Amino acid sequence: LMDISINGKKSGLELTREINASLSYKGTPIIGLTAHAQNKVKLEAIEAGMDHILIKPVSNEELKEAIRSLIESRQQKQIKII
Repeated sequence: LMDISINGKKSGLELTREINASLSYKGTPIIGLTAHAQNKVKLEAIEAGMDHILIKPVSNEELKEAIRSLIESRQQKQIKII
């Protein structure tokens, strides 16, 4: 989980780009969290490499569904057709 608007030296977008550029962590699924529902923010998050975006406040069910969706997506990518 990555807050898009982290208050610190780097934003969640910057940290996501770094994770995706890292050989050790490349491919780590990232779910972005934000209180900003504007399409611009969502697009920036996707472009930075986030796999899914949730708008706060997030319910337990929304979070579970996002995680389930990412797991299923990863499993489908691993299936090889011979």
